[in-house]
Amino acid sequence: EGAIEVLAEVMSPASFLDPELHDLIPLRLANLSLEHGLAEASPFAFVHLAMVIGPAFGAFETAFRFGRLGLALTDRPGLGRFKPKVLMCFGNLVLPWTRPVREGQPLIRAAFEQAKAAGDINFAAYSCNNLIANMLMAGDPLPHVEEEIRWGLAYVERVGLGRVSLILRAQLMLVRTLRDGASASGPGSDADAAAMEQAFAGDPRLSVAEYCYWVRQLQVRVLTGRYREARQAAARAAALTWTSPYFLETAGFHVYSGLAHALADDIAPADAAAEVARHRDQTALWNRACPDNFSALFHLLSAEAARLEQRPTAAGEHYEQAIASARRFGQPHHEALASECACAFYRQQGRPIAAEGYAHNAAACYGRWGAAAKLLRVEHHGTRSAAEASAQGLGLGAGSIDIATVLRASQALSEEIVLETLIERLLHLALENAGADRGALLLPKGEGLEVIGTAQTGPAGIVTAIPPRLTPEVPWALINRVVRSRRGVILNDAQSAAEPGGAHSVLCLPLMKRGELIGVLHMENTLSPNVFSQERLGLLELIGAQAAISIENARLYEELQQDIGRRIAVEEDLRRTHAFLDAAQQVSRVGSWYWDEAASSVMWSDEQFRLLGYAPQETTASFERFWARVHPDDLEPLRKTLDTAFRTRSSCSAAFRLLLPDGTVRHVESLSTPVPRPGTALFDVVGTLMDVTERRQAEEGLQLAEAELARVSRLTTMGQLMASIAHEVNQPLAAIVTNASAGVRWLERTPPDIGEARFLMTRIAEQGTRAGDIIRGLRGLANKSGASVAPFPFKEALDEVLALTGPELRRHRIALVVHLTPRHPVVRGDRVQIQQVLINLVMNATEAMSEREGPRVLSILSDKVEGDRLHVEVADTGAGISASDVDRIFEAFYTTKATGMGMGLSICRSIIEAHGGRLTAAARSVGSVFSFSLPSETGNRE
Repeated sequence: EGAIEVLAEVMSPASFLDPELHDLIPLRLANLSLEHGLAEASPFAFVHLAMVIGPAFGAFETAFRFGRLGLALTDRPGLGRFKPKVLMCFGNLVLPWTRPVREGQPLIRAAFEQAKAAGDINFAAYSCNNLIANMLMAGDPLPHVEEEIRWGLAYVERVGLGRVSLILRAQLMLVRTLRDGASASGPGSDADAAAMEQAFAGDPRLSVAEYCYWVRQLQVRVLTGRYREARQAAARAAALTWTSPYFLETAGFHVYSGLAHALADDIAPADAAAEVARHRDQTALWNRACPDNFSALFHLLSAEAARLEQRPTAAGEHYEQAIASARRFGQPHHEALASECACAFYRQQGRPIAAEGYAHNAAACYGRWGAAAKLLRVEHHGTRSAAEASAQGLGLGAGSIDIATVLRASQALSEEIVLETLIERLLHLALENAGADRGALLLPKGEGLEVIGTAQTGPAGIVTAIPPRLTPEVPWALINRVVRSRRGVILNDAQSAAEPGGAHSVLCLPLMKRGELIGVLHMENTLSPNVFSQERLGLLELIGAQAAISIENARLYEELQQDIGRRIAVEEDLRRTHAFLDAAQQVSRVGSWYWDEAASSVMWSDEQFRLLGYAPQETTASFERFWARVHPDDLEPLRKTLDTAFRTRSSCSAAFRLLLPDGTVRHVESLSTPVPRPGTALFDVVGTLMDVTERRQAEEGLQLAEAELARVSRLTTMGQLMASIAHEVNQPLAAIVTNASAGVRWLERTPPDIGEARFLMTRIAEQGTRAGDIIRGLRGLANKSGASVAPFPFKEALDEVLALTGPELRRHRIALVVHLTPRHPVVRGDRVQIQQVLINLVMNATEAMSEREGPRVLSILSDKVEGDRLHVEVADTGAGISASDVDRIFEAFYTTKATGMGMGLSICRSIIEAHGGRLTAAARSVGSVFSFSLPSETGNRE
C-alpha cells in the first residue's frame, strides 16, 4: 500500500523526466493492486492506466472499462479519497474517446464540487479547464462556454493557480475570437496572448498549459483564414503533444493541423495531401472507437484529402457525410466548419449555387453556436448582396434599371420606422413600380405567414388596408414555393384568369436579409397578362432588399416601444412594490442593506435609516454612520464578527444594541449573506437589521415570570414535604435532647466518665449537622430567585435532595437505589434549579408508586456520556405513562393527576433545556423512566 501511495504521488512529476516513465507508473500501480490488493490510490491507478493505454495502443474500449472500474471502486468503503481526481480524469480524459462527449460534463462538475469540499484546490481548478475543453468539443453554445470560463478564471485566480489560468485564458481567446473578433485588451486578447507566450518561455512546468495554448491558437488562425500562421502554431503544439496525449485538445490539434495544410495556397497539393492524410488516419482511429464524437471530423479531413488528390466526387460525398454526421449528433460547430469547407470546394468547382447553399448553412450553424464574428465573416466571403445577386444573377446592366427610382424608393423606405406606415409606403411603391393593381404583404407569424396588409388601385388611387378587414385569398401554393426556394416567381398567364376578377399576371417576391426570410410581397394584375417582366422583378428585388432591412428595423423599433412600455409598467410596479416593502418593513421593524464591493458603497432601505435614528432623505448610507450608532460595549465584538464574515465570504448573524443620540437603547439582530457576481471574483453582501427591543423586553419579562413560577413550584413542593420534613427534623432534635441528658449523667458520676460524655457530645454534633443540612436546603429552595450558573458536585446536590425527600420515601415504603458514575463529576449549572428538577422527579415517582401493590423501587442512575455531559436517569416501578401521554406530559397545564396543576414537568424541561440538555420520558413494562443530561466540568471529584 505504501508503494502504491508513493507511485501515485510521483506520477505527475515523472512526466517532466521521461514521458515513458510517466506511462509505466500506472501500469505498475495496476499490477500492484491486482497482486497485493486494493489501496486508497488504486482507483486513481486504474483510471490513469486507462488514460495511457487508450492513446498508446488504440485500445480505447479496454481503457474505458479500466476507467469505469476505477470510478466504481471509489464508492467502496476506504477507497474514496481520490474520487474527485477519478471523476475528472474519467469524465474528460477517458470517456470522450468511446462515449458521447457531453456525458462527461456531470462527472467533471461533480469532481469540482468534491475537490473543493475536500480542500483539493489543484483538481478543483483542473476541473474548470477540463469542463471548458469538453464544452468546446461538444459544441455547446459559446455564450454559455464564455460564462463558464469567466467563472473558472475568477476561481483559479482566487486560489492562485496560474497554470490553469493560462489554459482558461487560451480557451477564452478562442471563444472571444469567434464571438466578437480580435480584442485589444483583457483576458483572451491579443495583448494577453503575448503575455502568455512570454510566461511560457523557459518554464517547463507550464508545458501542458503551453500545449493547450498553441492548440487554441491553431484553431483561431484556421478559423480566421491565417493558414501560414496556423501551421506555425501547429508546429509549436506538435513539439508538446507528449505532455497530454489524452487531452481533448489533441483531437483539435490533429483536425485543425490537417485543415491548416489543406486550405493553404502556398503548399504543393501533394505535400498538403500527405499531411492531411496523416491527420485523417488519426481521426479514423478515433472514429472507429466513437463515431458520435469523431465521425464528422474524420469525414471532413477525408473530404479535404480527396479534394487535394483531385477526386471531386469522393470529396463531395465526404463533405455531405461530415455535415450529416454533425447534424445527427448535435454538433453545430462541426456542421458549420464542414459547410464552410464545402462552400470553398464548390466555388472552386465552378458551382456557385451549391457554394451559396453551403455558405448559408455554415452561417446558420455558426449562428446557432453563438459565433457571431465568424458568422459575419462567412456572410462577407461566402454570399453576395441582394443587389449584386439581382443585377448579375439576372444579367441586368446598370442601364436596365431605373437607378433613380431605386434610390428614391430606398430612401423613402429607410425614412420610415413605424411598421404600419412602412407597410403602407411599401405597398404603394410596389404597385406603382410593378404595374400591379392589387397586392399583399405577408410577414412571418409562428411557423407560417400572415397577410399583414393589402393594397388595391381604384378611382381614388391606391387604397391600403393594414391590417386587412377581410383575409384576402392568396395563392398559398405559389407563396410556399417562393418561401422554399427563396427566389421570386412570375406567372404571366395565371390559371385563375378564367375566374371573374382573377389575376392574369402574378409576381411573388421573397424579402430577404442575410439569408433570412423577412416577408413575401405578392402582386397581381387582373386586367392583362405578361405585365411583369424580369426587369420589373429585378427592380422590385432591389427595392425589396431595402424593404427587408426597413421592415426588420421597424419591427425592432416596435418591439423596443413595447419594451419601453413594459419597462415603464415594470418601473411603476417597482415603485409600488418599493412602497409596499417600505410599509411592510415599517410594520415589521426590519431594515435592509446592500454592500456593493465593486463600488465600495452601501445602500440602506428607508426603515434601516429609521432604525439607526437617521432621516431617510436627509443623509446618505455609510458604515461610519452605522458604527456611530452601535452601543460602545458591543462595538468591538461586532466588528470582529463582521470582519470575519466579509473576509471569509460567509453568512453571519449577530445580536447587539444600538445607542441613539437621545439615549434610547435598541436591541437589534442582523443577518447577512454574500452574493457572488457572475463572471467575476467579486462578492456583494445583502443583509437585514431587525428591531427586537419589544421581543427582548417580553423575553425578560417571561424569564422573570418563569423564575417566579419555578419558585412558587418549589414552595408548593416544600409544602407537600413539610410534614415529612418536620418529622425528619424532629428526630435529630429528639436525639440531641436524649444524648445531652445522658451526657449530663455521665459527667455527674464520681469520678466523671469523660470518654462516654465525649462520645455523646459527638453524637449531638452529628444530629445538629443533620438538622442544619435539612434547614439549609429548605432555605435555599425557598429564597432562590435568579439563576446562578457555577460548577458544583452533582453527588452533593443529590444527597441534599435525598435528605429532603427521604422521609417521604420511607413513609411510602419505597426502596431507593442510587448508582452514580464511580468518579463523581462536577457539573456546571444552577444548583438549586437542578435540585428542583430532581425533587420534582422523585416526588412524581413517589406519587406514582404510592398506591401500587408489589415492589416499590426508585432508581437514580448517572453515567458520563458524549464526552462532556453527565447523563442522569430517574426510574420508578409505578403506574407508568400511557403512550398518548408521553409527548404531552411536558406541556404546560397538562396533568394526569386529579389535583395537579400541570406545571412541574413543564418547568423541569425548561430548566434542563436552559442547561443545553433535554428532558425526556419513556414508558417501561413496569413504571417509567425520565432522562436528562447536564454539562460536565473536566475536573472530577472522588
